[in-house]
Amino acid sequence: MHAVLRVDLAVLADNLRVVRQALGTTAVSAVVKANAYGHGAPRIAPWLEARGVRHFCVATLAEALALRADGLQGDLLVLGAPVPGELVAYRQHGLEAAVATPEVATAVLHLADTQPGLRVQVLVDTGMQRYGLTPEAAIEIGHRLLAHPGVRVAGFFSHLAQADHADAPANDRQRARFAPVVEAFQHAGCGFHLDASAAALQHGHAQAYTVARIGGGLFGHYDFAGEAPLVQPASALCAPVRQVRPVAAGSAVSYGGTWRAPTDRHIAVVGAGYADGYPRRLSNNGWVGYAGHRLPVVGRVCMDALMIDLGPASEAVPLDVGAEVTLWGGPQGPTIQEVAAWADTIPYEIWCRVGARVRRCYEEDQGA
Repeated sequence: MHAVLRVDLAVLADNLRVVRQALGTTAVSAVVKANAYGHGAPRIAPWLEARGVRHFCVATLAEALALRADGLQGDLLVLGAPVPGELVAYRQHGLEAAVATPEVATAVLHLADTQPGLRVQVLVDTGMQRYGLTPEAAIEIGHRLLAHPGVRVAGFFSHLAQADHADAPANDRQRARFAPVVEAFQHAGCGFHLDASAAALQHGHAQAYTVARIGGGLFGHYDFAGEAPLVQPASALCAPVRQVRPVAAGSAVSYGGTWRAPTDRHIAVVGAGYADGYPRRLSNNGWVGYAGHRLPVVGRVCMDALMIDLGPASEAVPLDVGAEVTLWGGPQGPTIQEVAAWADTIPYEIWCRVGARVRRCYEEDQGA
């Protein structure tokens, strides 16, 4: 047994209900890129589809093809800008291509002349300065695409540069730049989406559009200062104890000897490391949970193991080989937000670091 990511589908169902309530008539587009933020897209995406989610987003063509191979039937947008030569695969598998450049638009129109049926969404750069067309170019190209009978324009979308700060003034400027696009095509039967989880869960911003892209909010990321969380963490990373050993006072632990036992101690070796997604930056930093105890991480985190301090030898926390400790999440561990803060990053990166060899275990939701 090695590390395991425990995903509580009942919590995921509750989070989905909260998001839908916040969105009102705005539809959910579930973002399941990067293996559903590490939670296992082959299981999560069909589970969401079975609960009425009809649209999904991924980042790459390979991610989309994998989901189609697993039987996902819903609309599936590839957010990343495509290479024109890939468009045939988009059409064959019923995927939505992001038209992010004039060159891609030209390739779409050329393909549609001989192989109609390609679905596209036009990506508008409203201030992110990443992918996308200017609003003016998006309007001009949108009209050209809509005029071609072989192209199905499913929507227009953009992305907020300060997506986790729903009330940032820069977001208002981006909304203003997106508004002419919405106005130009609001009667064309297209969808419009700009907002992610933060806007869906704060002040109803996403209700201004037909769709909202929801990723981290489904899995419980809610980190807005001064506000009670509306969604709850849906996963916990756990790992077994491989060995419990005495360490004499003054002895160094792990690579580089960066931690020395201040007294005679008991140390537990846990079967998870940075190859499993536990950041090396948490060496000598943070804690893991076990039976109500907060056990400090000591020494450098290794590729396949980390060490925790059970306390002085005379009063060490009783911990047997095979016992499971919680690295984050659940009732025992630190929150994903705490772990991300210790690693000087964000929860999304921590989730996405969870390695392929970590088993995903799904607690059933009893039909929720």
